[in-house]
Parts: sequence; C-alpha cells; structure tokens
Amino acid sequence: MDQLEQYRIFLRVAELGGFTRAAVALDLPKASVSTAVRRLEATLGAQLLHRTTRRVQLTREGALFLERCRDLLGEAEELQALFREEPRLLRGRVRIGMSGSMAARLVLPQLGAFLQGPSRPGDRTGRGRAPGRRGPRGIRLRGPHRRGR
Repeated sequence: MDQLEQYRIFLRVAELGGFTRAAVALDLPKASVSTAVRRLEATLGAQLLHRTTRRVQLTREGALFLERCRDLLGEAEELQALFREEPRLLRGRVRIGMSGSMAARLVLPQLGAFLQGPSRPGDRTGRGRAPGRRGPRGIRLRGPHRRGR
C-alpha cells in the first residue's frame, strides 16, 4: 500500500469518525483500514487518533496532519487531472484585445471553424455586457476601443 493510499484511508477514518464506517465507505476490510492507519502512525512516529471502544478522535497531531493531508491529497488530485486523457471542458469568459489588423489576420480566418465546432449544453459564449452587435452563437463583435469616450 502506497503512502497516498494510507493518507486517503486516514482522511476517511477522521472524517467519518470510525474504522468501520471508513471501511464500508472505502469498500475495504476493517482490518486493512486499521493496519493502514497503524502503519502511517508508525512511519510518522506520532499517534494521530485516540481510540476508544466506541469512537475515534483526532489527537492534536492528528488534527494538524489531517489539515495538511487534505491539502496534499487535493494537490495530488489536481496533478493527476492535468494528465488524464478524458476530454476537459473549459469554462469561463475569454476576452481578447488586439488591433483590427491582427484580428483580421489571426482570429477571423479561424472563427468559422470555431463556430462550426461542437456546442455543449450550458455554453454561454460572449454573453457579457460589452456593447456591440451580436454574432453567431452569441459572440459579441465590437469595433476598436477608443479612449476618451
């Protein structure tokens, strides 16, 4: 079992307040969950959980480790997501400011292909408050910005 897996198991035990609940949530035997936390504590040289027959509570070291563990696992998930091969949906508004000649040379020749691309439910292309005429798929087309107006 790798270290990140031990961290994930510890996180679930701490969040759910017990080894049995964590084992059910993780679909692991209770003994595996308990062993993973014991090994993690041995590796760290600190007791993370105070165990009684009825409940599990975080120690002071356990609370500190839990906070850092959440951060680390979140970062690890983001790192893995960067390299997944599943298609990613990009969301948000894109504003591009450039001269008219640059737009004519670079953007306008590619705009047709972009507009022919697949539309996804929830696309809200160019729905800002910028003045100008509305183009296909809701894209706002504006002339050059002039200072002093």
